[in-house]
Amino acid sequence: MEHEALSSIYGDDYECLSTSPFTWAITLFPHPRIDGEDQEEKNYVGVKLVSNIPEEYPEVKPDVKIELLTGLRSSSEGEIAKVVDETVEVSLC
Repeated sequence: MEHEALSSIYGDDYECLSTSPFTWAITLFPHPRIDGEDQEEKNYVGVKLVSNIPEEYPEVKPDVKIELLTGLRSSSEGEIAKVVDETVEVSLC
C-alpha cells in the first residue's frame, strides 16, 4: 500500500528498490521557479532519500539514508539526516 501511495505522490522521482523488505528511494530537487519568459531556473541542489522499512514498522522506525546528489556540502548531509530522523521519531508517536 505504501508503494502505491509513494508512486502516486512522487511519480518518476520514486523508485521501489525491493518489496521484501520494502526499500524505496526518492530523488528530490527543489521545484524550479519559472520566470516571466517561461524559462525554468536550473536546480543546483538535490538529494536522494533511501529508506528500508522493517517488518515491525510502525513500531520500529525505518532506516533512512541520505545521498547528496549535487550542490550540497558533505556537512549538509548530517544536518539533513538529523531533520529526517527527528521527523521519523515524531511520526512514530
